[in-house]
Amino acid sequence: MLNENRRSRALLYAGIIAFALFAVVPYYWVIRTSVLSNLAAISRDTGFIPAFAELTLDAYSQIWNRFAFETYFRNSIIVSVAATLISLFFAIPGAYAFARLDFPGRQALYYTAVFTIMFRGSC
Repeated sequence: MLNENRRSRALLYAGIIAFALFAVVPYYWVIRTSVLSNLAAISRDTGFIPAFAELTLDAYSQIWNRFAFETYFRNSIIVSVAATLISLFFAIPGAYAFARLDFPGRQALYYTAVFTIMFRGSC
């Protein structure tokens, strides 16, 4: 019984680690590629963990200096803060109504809202 419990726990942890690697490795690869020079990024000799000498921040400095990145960044911040505030303005009263008030069709409306969040649209 004890060995079966250990085995199932080990399999669970192995599955969690595999899923975590599956989820994290693409982000690592994007960041890794962004800090490599162009030649190092496409070279077969560059390892999974590149040497410190191959790392550079030239791509970030080019983006910052060559384009109007400050303007784009500021616009993105303004849009994201505004969208968050508008969403909260409508979501907080709705959440209060679902949590505290009893009204006809509450369960159906609640499940409709939850299912529309759970499943993405066709676009």
